[in-house]
Amino acid sequence: MHHGGRLDEAELAYRAILQSHHHNFGAAYQLGLLSLQRGRVAESEGFFLLATQCNPESASSHHNRALVLRALSRHEEALASCKRAVELEPGNAAILFDHGRMLVDLLRDEEAIQSFDNSIAIDPSPARIHFARGNALLRLKRPGEALLSFDKAIAQRPGFPEAHNNRANALRELNRLEDALPGYRIAAQLRQNDPVTLHNFALALHDSGQFEQALKIYNRAVGLAPNFSEARKARATLRLLLGEFEKGFAEFEARLLLPEAAPPLALRPIRYWSGENLEGKSIAIYGDAAFGDLLQFSRFIPQLIERRARVILLVPRQFNKVVEAMQLGVSIRSDLDGTADYRCELMSLPFLFQARAETIPPQSRIAPDQPRIAKWKARLSPDRLNVGICWQGNPERNIDKGRSIALAEFEPLARIPGVRLFSLQKKHGLEQLEVLPDEMVVETFGPDFDEGPDSFVDTAAVMASLDLIVTSDTSVAHLAAAIGRPTWIALRYAPEWRWLLGRQDSPWYPTVRLFRQQQPGRWGAVFDDLARALSKETAEVRTCGKERDTI
Repeated sequence: MHHGGRLDEAELAYRAILQSHHHNFGAAYQLGLLSLQRGRVAESEGFFLLATQCNPESASSHHNRALVLRALSRHEEALASCKRAVELEPGNAAILFDHGRMLVDLLRDEEAIQSFDNSIAIDPSPARIHFARGNALLRLKRPGEALLSFDKAIAQRPGFPEAHNNRANALRELNRLEDALPGYRIAAQLRQNDPVTLHNFALALHDSGQFEQALKIYNRAVGLAPNFSEARKARATLRLLLGEFEKGFAEFEARLLLPEAAPPLALRPIRYWSGENLEGKSIAIYGDAAFGDLLQFSRFIPQLIERRARVILLVPRQFNKVVEAMQLGVSIRSDLDGTADYRCELMSLPFLFQARAETIPPQSRIAPDQPRIAKWKARLSPDRLNVGICWQGNPERNIDKGRSIALAEFEPLARIPGVRLFSLQKKHGLEQLEVLPDEMVVETFGPDFDEGPDSFVDTAAVMASLDLIVTSDTSVAHLAAAIGRPTWIALRYAPEWRWLLGRQDSPWYPTVRLFRQQQPGRWGAVFDDLARALSKETAEVRTCGKERDTI
């Protein structure tokens, strides 16, 4: 009856058996399968539990109960039940695979890989096992090994779009974007109506500098899923990069719908400001912890004050001192004490004030602490060009990929006579100071540099006396520009949107000069250009004397 599709009759029969023989394993097990077949997941778990009690040595009962528990998000219980199934049938490849999946559910990827390996040793044919193994390796930041697993998955199932996509992700993690693009393209061809797959392809095209094609694919993704906020945000950044400020800033508001954009709990009940009259009203301005964004977009706050608003600027505690030095005329807090009439994300202000490249407000200048300036100035050489350098951002942030630069790439600058290089690097990348090329000297300011609870106060003070800052695209670039120091920024081939395309200057910062990659991932030509420009400046200094405030 059951296998013939007569489910009602089968269920009545099984229940009748259980009513008279409560510990009948076959009836309990079949009712578990039948309940699952009919979508009664929670009920099926009870029947499989009864089956395991009737026959504790039945691996299939423990296995099926584990699968049901997993569907119910009872992950610890699911793993325990599947572990028992493995103990009973250690040679069952399917059970070992599911055991690995349940370890993944609990973020135990290392153990999951071992379980996948045990399954593969028995039966290496299922593509899904190699795919799951590759995903676990990617999460463990082992993209080279993940790549091999995805290759095996694709060899078993060439039309496996997720495997092509994630293989491309592994190549991207290995900084092999050019090699990754075909994988994203294949995945998009196999899943032409899947907006997530199209979005991944568009991101790769965007990062490789194929902007027109990327825009077309973003359009397709958003056309299929108009509420796909991540794709709309990505399309907005491309439009901003292309200088389409009106469309770009308008669509950039889609980021507010992303889970990571949720405001602090204290702010959620407060009405979001969308241009209402602010006279006599209070408004809380907040954002994420990106220091560069805070510096760049604080320039719009004076326009709130012009509207007679009482502005509360919420910033992480460690940035308070530097933000206070901007003298914005606002209340600077780490948490909202009380309430406000309105709230607004800092990065919504360009949209709300209709910013355009030609109407960007001037930067709110930072005035570093004078005693600190005097302290650090004493470490510099009055008769040489003192150049601060920064080469790496936070590698944990996806946005840093391709922006950071190996310190050794700065070596052409160190060879220029009359130039003294000083490290402005924080936390990440400091180990590179120990493995510099021969005769390359980069000096540091010692262990007490910016060691207190306030971030960047010493960096800001030393920048005030440096002749030049040369940096990758990090928060240090924004800080130097906000102080008004000459700042040269080395940019990747497809830069972040704020630096636009094809220009050496920036509408955001008048003291910035941009040096751009001409080929993805290649920094050599960039630093040759930087070295030529710096050599020219040192020659002028030798001729005219070191009296200029800017380079």
